[in-house]
Amino acid sequence: MSTAQVFGQVSTLHAVGFALTLLIMLVFGVFMLRPLLTAASGETRRIAELLSQLPKEIDIEAVVQEVLAAEAGSSAASAPPPAAALQAEVVSMLAGAPAAGSQSGALAKSPSVTMMLPHGPSV
Repeated sequence: MSTAQVFGQVSTLHAVGFALTLLIMLVFGVFMLRPLLTAASGETRRIAELLSQLPKEIDIEAVVQEVLAAEAGSSAASAPPPAAALQAEVVSMLAGAPAAGSQSGALAKSPSVTMMLPHGPSV
């Protein structure tokens, strides 16, 4: 065997080994990500089920956008977070008065809120 043939065989062996290494890394990555993707899918389903139980009067998309904007730091620092505003409206609805700044007490007119919060507000 000449040096060129040996060099060719070694180069071919390295190329095959490199391809097998990439394949093994890809398979390992898929198997490592599979439980994480399954958990993320289950969490997405759980959140969707929770959001579907909220009253129809609540604009979920606007609340989610406000939360994302607040976390990104683009909302005003003096504005209360949407969850606090929603909690204040629910508490005032249970007390019988419309919340300050609420949208004409739209949440207060929802009978499903009383069913969701049977024990009253925890303040």
